[in-house]
Amino acid sequence: MKTNKKLRLSMLVLALVLAMTVLFCSCEQKPIDPPETTPAETTEEPLPETFDVVKDGKITLTRIVRSADITSSDAPEITAAKKLRDTINNLVKKDFGVELNYDETVVLEEDFLMPGQTYDSSTFEILIGGTAYEESAGAYDGLGYGDYALRVVGNKIIVAAYTESGYNAAANKLIDLIKQSADATAKSITLGRTDIVIGGSTNKTISAIPMYEGGAFGSYYKAGNTIDEIIVKKTNRDEFDSYLKKLTESGYTCYTTNEIKSNKFATYTNESYTLTVGYYNYEASARLIIEPLAEAVPLEAAKYEKVTTSQ
Repeated sequence: MKTNKKLRLSMLVLALVLAMTVLFCSCEQKPIDPPETTPAETTEEPLPETFDVVKDGKITLTRIVRSADITSSDAPEITAAKKLRDTINNLVKKDFGVELNYDETVVLEEDFLMPGQTYDSSTFEILIGGTAYEESAGAYDGLGYGDYALRVVGNKIIVAAYTESGYNAAANKLIDLIKQSADATAKSITLGRTDIVIGGSTNKTISAIPMYEGGAFGSYYKAGNTIDEIIVKKTNRDEFDSYLKKLTESGYTCYTTNEIKSNKFATYTNESYTLTVGYYNYEASARLIIEPLAEAVPLEAAKYEKVTTSQ
């Protein structure tokens, strides 16, 4: 009897446990809400509205930078850079009366880096022409061959042009801003970011040359009293042929074409100019030569009378 009672008691307890388990499992459970998250804090500082070229008598402009690829000491980029460097140093020394050690002056340096080095985007620098800095990549967007521009990208002021007159004009504009902002009492020079964005044109003739898409700008030459020449490097025949199409789209009319082996030459005219272009395969370059229309090609076909027939 005792055994039966114990058995019945065990079965009763088991049944009770099973019933509670079923009841618990059948209850509707609320979904667990995910933990609250806060957006990651950004560490990027806002761009400055002003640039302190000089503050409390100390030059805070880190340096002026030009391309290491420039080999000529009288290149327009170097001339413009030296003019800016000397202007700032002389203002501090003469107008502010501050004696500067060499390591306290503005210096002109190349964009050369040792292996493993990187450019510091946070420093305030002036970039002259096309440098290896990322900020220089779009500095020439929309800029014609006869144009110049002062642009601000991040913490860099960029001086962009193609010609000597363009670099001179851009450097002079920036120098004017620097002199106007000079405060001899506070011994400071502060430039407004929006005040630096300036552009213009110094050469109407070469501004009439449509921009060559592809390759790399090589150089500009004054080929004669009324003749201007642009050299494009690292280009190819496909890019040159595309440029010929662009000339037509830009309002030029093909006057004549010629090919010699892998080289190609063409002359185009519009109502004001004659544009002679050539592709030189051996050096992967193109030359764009512009001059006044009437001085380059006859406007009418030559007329003559036959005298004899050659034997």
